[in-house]
Amino acid sequence: AGMRATVPVITMPLYLSWLHEQALAKGVKFIQRTIESIDELQEEADAVVLAAGLRGGELTGDDGTVYPIRGQVIRLANTAGLVHWLCYDEHPQGVTYIIPRRDDIIVGGTDVANDFNAEVDPQTATDMLRRAIGLVPQLAGCEILEHKVGLRPARETIRLERVDGHAVPVIAAYGHGGAGVTLSWGTAQRVVELLET
Repeated sequence: AGMRATVPVITMPLYLSWLHEQALAKGVKFIQRTIESIDELQEEADAVVLAAGLRGGELTGDDGTVYPIRGQVIRLANTAGLVHWLCYDEHPQGVTYIIPRRDDIIVGGTDVANDFNAEVDPQTATDMLRRAIGLVPQLAGCEILEHKVGLRPARETIRLERVDGHAVPVIAAYGHGGAGVTLSWGTAQRVVELLET
């Protein structure tokens, strides 16, 4: 079985820069720091939208169900001129995807629950590239630009609700796993609705 589709593909560094600019234009201030408790923000925030990834449950103090899904990918130069992406979830040796973007190709991947290893595993990289080249031989000549690992914050269901018991109103918005970007605009809309009620 197979499916052919036309879908938008996001180049994350460009997209995140655009989102950052949009937020700045709306007057959002960005402050980077580590907090141990949401209550530390009571003097400076009217409300907290908690989108803290793996620390989301820890910071609410009432949710120990968040776990990482480890993802490892390879970024290749798109010297092959690929324009069609391929995803083979049921490849016998592991999930395999090839996603051409404007200037590069993302090859993956892994999908390992409860794995906190944020280091690149060379054998995993070799296996992923071998699977991808087996599906798309043109990848054999593409330069490897980068290896990346990410820990996707997951839970059985997304947590998107008000959380009581803190010194400031809190909306939890975490646990999206590998679907964070896909669900981000709908999540943001629901957060606004929760803040307005």
